[in-house]
Amino acid sequence: MTQSKNQQGLFIVGAVVIVAVVVFVGIVLVSQNALNTGSADIDAPASRQEDGGYVLGDENAPITIVIFSNYFCGHCQNYKSTVDRIIENFVNTGKARVEHRLVANTNDSLIYAQLTECATEQKGSLIAWEAMDLLFNYSTTRSLSGNDAGRELATELQLNYAQLLECTVTSDQYQIDSRLAQSAGTTGTPSVRVRFAGDEIDALQPISPQYTSGGVDYEVLARVIEDANN
Repeated sequence: MTQSKNQQGLFIVGAVVIVAVVVFVGIVLVSQNALNTGSADIDAPASRQEDGGYVLGDENAPITIVIFSNYFCGHCQNYKSTVDRIIENFVNTGKARVEHRLVANTNDSLIYAQLTECATEQKGSLIAWEAMDLLFNYSTTRSLSGNDAGRELATELQLNYAQLLECTVTSDQYQIDSRLAQSAGTTGTPSVRVRFAGDEIDALQPISPQYTSGGVDYEVLARVIEDANN
């Protein structure tokens, strides 16, 4: 009888441990998703540059923050939360614009960039920013291939999937963005440049010699934006 009770006790302890592990793993996964898949609360006009770059914000804003990124770049995925804060605190208020340039260096990152362009071609400039949120989610938490991402994107954004695929055959915005990244002297992603009102598209400059590559801290960007508005 004692042995039976001991076995029963061990079974209960084991079950409790298993439940605790499952709960812990669930909390970790939820935390990771919250970190990597957030999206900005957008309340600003969307447009495209003359060369096709994706722009968010008032055209009269005195400064544009230009972000060069890659969907499969780990640092870019982490930097997205900083970009989202800039959108909510400065783009939505008309103090700045954000311009996103997508650089591709693998087949999947190329397809993801093409999907962004082709979703925008179907449904307009604002959809680019919804597509970017979803595609960063796909690359970060779901590790979807380019082909799988296309099907998911078409479903979630209610796109014509056949037209989406047809568009990717000739879409080349990523090439334009890559050339701009090269002319701006970027050496990796993410990279941040600024352009002031009235400047040409390729008149990009780093915030300082310290930030020629890599993401720029939120506090630094905030100070630069405020200075441009004074």
